[in-house]
Amino acid sequence: MKPNKLKCHFDSKHLSFAGKGTNYLRSKADGLKKARLDTGGKYHKKNLAAVEASYLVALRITRAMKPHTIAEDLLLSAAKDIVRVMIRDEFVMKLSAISLSSNTVHRRIDDMSADILNQVIQEIKSALLPIFSIQLQTVHSDWFT
Repeated sequence: MKPNKLKCHFDSKHLSFAGKGTNYLRSKADGLKKARLDTGGKYHKKNLAAVEASYLVALRITRAMKPHTIAEDLLLSAAKDIVRVMIRDEFVMKLSAISLSSNTVHRRIDDMSADILNQVIQEIKSALLPIFSIQLQTVHSDWFT
């Protein structure tokens, strides 16, 4: 935004702050940063647990060779029912944080397969004795005529 338009906007929309200096605005911004809701990282830890649970469900779906939609359609609702009956209703909300849509499960499976591929490549590269070979087939131009 151009400085003139910014000043005009500030003077017309934020009259209560117009007479105050930049030090006041900076201290206000610092106060907002300190008043974060998640100061201890508790939300981040819960989010990591939900992501880990999502990966574990995707792994089980892959091993069972079931469609990706089974997670959201069947597994999550079944898990919520089990928790509601066996434990309490308040813990059911924690299961809602786990993302199990078909696209998410597909992405998790792709991530795990890419990670396995990278691990195999690193194992091959770090092997002391390269015990592998690549076989190539030559293609003759007279095959296509």
